[in-house]
Amino acid sequence: MAEAEALTRTFPGHGETMWPELWNELHHEGDVGTASYASVPHLVRIYRTRRAIDWNIYAMVATIELARDQRQNPELPKLLEKGYFRAFYQLAGIGHSEVVRAEDPESVRVILGVIASRKASEFTQGSWSNSRKMNC
Repeated sequence: MAEAEALTRTFPGHGETMWPELWNELHHEGDVGTASYASVPHLVRIYRTRRAIDWNIYAMVATIELARDQRQNPELPKLLEKGYFRAFYQLAGIGHSEVVRAEDPESVRVILGVIASRKASEFTQGSWSNSRKMNC
């Protein structure tokens, strides 16, 4: 419930003040949960409507993705897989155009990290054919 409340208060108009709360609710000391996975499509959908580059979205999604494979975290439920991976791949696509416009090192690093993670997942998890089927 706290994750959903944090997400609904995120946009519009909360700017930087919402990120600490989202970080606390969606990722805590290496732990993520089902709500973290479920938030990714919504975070990316909301981000797509914004005009400014924000490194936080890339860092949040990359952190959730990296934590997903950790033993202490739950598996990504089958019900969430399609939306989760589609959003992850969409964010990597957005990153392709934003990385060249990014003006600070943090943004460049996390955007490239998401792009690299997406590319690596094509090879390690056989997602290449799945991403093409999803038109990402």
